[in-house]
Amino acid sequence: MEAYFEIDPETGSGRIYLAENEDLYTAPDTKSLALELLEREDIRSIIFDHSRSTYIDSSTQGVFIKTLRKAKDLGKEVYLSNIPQELTKLYEITGLYYVFGVVDDDGNPIENFWQPPST
Repeated sequence: MEAYFEIDPETGSGRIYLAENEDLYTAPDTKSLALELLEREDIRSIIFDHSRSTYIDSSTQGVFIKTLRKAKDLGKEVYLSNIPQELTKLYEITGLYYVFGVVDDDGNPIENFWQPPST
């Protein structure tokens, strides 16, 4: 299934539900969705929802970064959500966890999401 978005008019957020495999072939569609949301005046934040994702490559990570840069220029926010355990290491290695906040299904920030578990 391809990526798609839903809009929450109450919060002004657009949630992009990523495809199961986000790669070189799906990244252009994901980028188009993000740009469409950024152009909307009623959108204050974009959430990349990973609930269906099992694989993300560098082309999609590039879409995240480009979206973040454009959003900052427009005074908007970009977040990640529902990151599966198998992808958290990828975000740690690439450093993206330093760049993006993580929110829950309601758009509320998850504090200390990137903290390693206590031993």
